[in-house]
Amino acid sequence: MTTTQTTSKAKGGLALIAVATACALACSLPLIIGAGIFASVGAVATRTPWVAGALFALTATAALAWWVRRRRRATAATTCGCGGGC
Repeated sequence: MTTTQTTSKAKGGLALIAVATACALACSLPLIIGAGIFASVGAVATRTPWVAGALFALTATAALAWWVRRRRRATAATTCGCGGGC
């Protein structure tokens, strides 16, 4: 086996790991958002407003990013590829 073949297999393995990691993160984002909401409620219940505010801000940012990504995918799926909404 030559070094080119070995390098190619190594790159393929790294690409597979990267894709699997990206899929895991994308699929777990709704769960992370839900956990952030519960953590914010818990922080409010224990009367720690700074922690609650920080958790709420992080959760809102994650939820907004998820929503924007879903909207972009939905828009891309409905266009014809010419740049306009066919």
